Amino acid sequence: MANEGVMVATVNSGLWNNKAMCGKRYRIRCVGPTNPGVPRPCTRKSVVVMVTNYCPGCDGFDLSREAFSTIANTYIITLINCINNYNN
Repeated sequence: MANEGVMVATVNSGLWNNKAMCGKRYRIRCVGPTNPGVPRPCTRKSVVVMVTNYCPGCDGFDLSREAFSTIANTYIITLINCINNYNN
């Protein structure tokens, strides 16, 4: 996988599950804005990220800059992600 070292994410305590998520990979894609006033925030691509850490203040997944910019325009702060377990 290209850029495997930078395609990472941290997760909140609800997902972390006492380190059970560490090392698991997920395919994530942008499905739309959380702010209806932002036209076309998504790039129509998906990205596979590896969970590498725990982020107590995060809301779900917190993507690296490289992973986020693959799925969404970088000027977007928040978006809705569709997350699927990636088993490959």
